[in-house]
Amino acid sequence: TIHSSLPQLPHPPQMSSSAERKQRVECLVRQAQSRDASVLYDVINAAYRGTGGWTTEAGMVAGKRIEPDQLGKYIHEIEEASKSNSSPSQVIFIAEVPALKKKKENGDADDHDDSDSSNNKEMEIVGCIQTIRGDHHDDASFGMFAVLPSYQSAGIGRVLLEEAHSYAKTQWGATQGVMYVFEPRSELLRWYEKVGYVWDGVSYKDYPHTHMLTDPSWKFRVMRKQL
Repeated sequence: TIHSSLPQLPHPPQMSSSAERKQRVECLVRQAQSRDASVLYDVINAAYRGTGGWTTEAGMVAGKRIEPDQLGKYIHEIEEASKSNSSPSQVIFIAEVPALKKKKENGDADDHDDSDSSNNKEMEIVGCIQTIRGDHHDDASFGMFAVLPSYQSAGIGRVLLEEAHSYAKTQWGATQGVMYVFEPRSELLRWYEKVGYVWDGVSYKDYPHTHMLTDPSWKFRVMRKQL
């Protein structure tokens, strides 16, 4: 892996040592549906633009990461492909965990709440990843990769990424994964290196909306991994 100097930020977000030691959380992964759109919108923007997480771009990129109509369009296209029994050009996976019990007004857990029962478990969406088939079908790119800040560093992101890799490999025959990583985020670059992605030292991709950037010169590094 080739390393080079990165743009210096005044106060770059860091992964805290307490976050690194966070207990692993079991999650279920499934494909997103239209009914998930509003929750996914909140999850994605909390991860990319919120505070409290180590993946945020707050202070570096203005505006929302995605708007509701664009997210709804993605999911609609996926569902239409499924109805016609054709292979979709993209898939969005979501991660769910058992929702925390709701508390009564006095702050005590509801003893009669049966949402934890094996047959009636209420689930909460905490993460997602978009998987996009490459133009030549031998690669796949991954984006809109988000985990709620309160669930970061608990293994959920790795589970989502592995599911996306597996789908691209088995359903599309992809042999290479491609990730566009925002260059100022040194912690993210190191994380992707840890899971096997490599930057060749020269490949960049322009940010599509430079007017939203604090520094218009920032780009994506194009990182790749053999699947």
